[in-house]
Amino acid sequence: MTLVDGRVASTQLDDPDYDLRIQTSGDYKGWRSGAAKKEPWTFEWLKTIGHGVFYDVGACVGSYSLMAAARGARVVAIEPVPVNVRECYANRRLNTVYFEILPCAAGSALSKGMMFVSPTPGYGNASIVHRGAGQTESIGVVVRTLLDIANELRPLMRLPSHIKIDVEGAEVEVMRGAGTVLDTVESVICEIRDDTNESEVLLIAQAHGLESVWSGGRRTEDERTHVFRRTHA
Repeated sequence: MTLVDGRVASTQLDDPDYDLRIQTSGDYKGWRSGAAKKEPWTFEWLKTIGHGVFYDVGACVGSYSLMAAARGARVVAIEPVPVNVRECYANRRLNTVYFEILPCAAGSALSKGMMFVSPTPGYGNASIVHRGAGQTESIGVVVRTLLDIANELRPLMRLPSHIKIDVEGAEVEVMRGAGTVLDTVESVICEIRDDTNESEVLLIAQAHGLESVWSGGRRTEDERTHVFRRTHA
């Protein structure tokens, strides 16, 4: 934790509508504080979710969790990387909004897994299904399904109405583990790693009555994002 004049060093999130801040220690290359600029498609979708229950799967340091909570959503931030979890708690303390934080990975079954991570301080990028560039270390994580999480939280809040999935290639496993949660969710935004994952995610979504209404958001040649919305009750 960096202190400036006895205070936690923080920076402004680029949300034009709300005064939100995150610690500079988690603001890797300005990406975390520039969340709206980095992924304008995610920010535009997020502005439409209203006061529903929002699962932020792969929440990183909580930038989008903060933005959704500021707009009245009940937010569950799901994040397995310890450095990111610490930043989530710190960023929640910096602001007047609240969101739940679950320090685990999401997948297709309850298990323990290995996650590939980068040793770079503040980076926090990780994957549970493949070793990416710079991910030279690994950590053990607890993997839970979204269905299990939703059932555990049902005494506190209703089922999720909106889900964001950004899990560096594990999106198929997350969708499979959501099970019947996908039968009632109103919308899902999902970053997809490649063509194979895209085909499988589309099939799972369609099986649960969700239709891709937008696709794009290519930050690399292989990655793309889909926004799914419910087409029938």
